[in-house]
Amino acid sequence: MFDFSGVVALAPSFADELLAKLPPHALDGGKVAVEHLDRSSSGLVEMAISRRR
Repeated sequence: MFDFSGVVALAPSFADELLAKLPPHALDGGKVAVEHLDRSSSGLVEMAISRRR
């Protein structure tokens, strides 16, 4: 689980390096979860995830 509690800013490059290079089954299969994102960070995470497909 990636827990973003207390994170106030997330760089696009960090989200990309952390999530975009995961194997396709990791997030889709529920092996990796992303939790407690604020609204501004959730868009960056969604974009990073969509790039890996």
